[in-house]
Amino acid sequence: MFGIIGQKLSHSYSAKVFEKQFGASHKFKVIELESIEKLPEYLNNNTELRGFSVTIPYKKTIIPYISILDNISKEIQAVNTVLIKRINGKIEQLGYNTDVYGFTEAYKQYFQENYKNAIILGTGGASDAVNYALQQLGIIAIKISRNKCDNDTITYKQLTDEIIFKNKIIVNATPLGMFPNNDSFPDINYKAISKNHVAIDLTYNPDETTFMKKIKAENAVVLNGFKMLELQAKKAWEIWGLI
Repeated sequence: MFGIIGQKLSHSYSAKVFEKQFGASHKFKVIELESIEKLPEYLNNNTELRGFSVTIPYKKTIIPYISILDNISKEIQAVNTVLIKRINGKIEQLGYNTDVYGFTEAYKQYFQENYKNAIILGTGGASDAVNYALQQLGIIAIKISRNKCDNDTITYKQLTDEIIFKNKIIVNATPLGMFPNNDSFPDINYKAISKNHVAIDLTYNPDETTFMKKIKAENAVVLNGFKMLELQAKKAWEIWGLI
């Protein structure tokens, strides 16, 4: 059995994507945990679980429970895929990050050669994966946070029209706009966005978020997160030994 672990997973399409690929040959379970501290107990009580995906809000907080991290997840300190090994009654969790692969392969074709700057809305695990992926493509990103501020991060109040205009790639890595809160969206000046921008919302439910609609109105290229979901899932299936 395989699954996805997170909170409030009614929005997730992961089970549908998995079942479309494998049908009834493998089981996939949506696992809602009220806290990450419940994970060891769940693994002990569900010995048939062989691997799982990790989503909001546990991509970072799961790190202490991982036995071995791959190079990418170790560097960005965010895990979205876990392979379980059970040896002599002991449980080993191997952590990976397939979000980096999924983001890169889904969207790199949309980045023009002269696009060297990006804005990432949000500072969670998905944001770190996107930042790492952009760095590998030679693109420098600024993260936007509600209250955090450091060398790589500014607040929404500090996000000027000039910064938006300069950074031609904008990625929404927040849950704002995700089902069932479809009407919410990041608080930025959408009028500062030009037709030369590329905007990506990592959300895939709904297909078109309010964030996407607002940017689409400025004639920019707009993409949702479904392709990334599919590609990172296929990489996870490889890790689980299913393909």
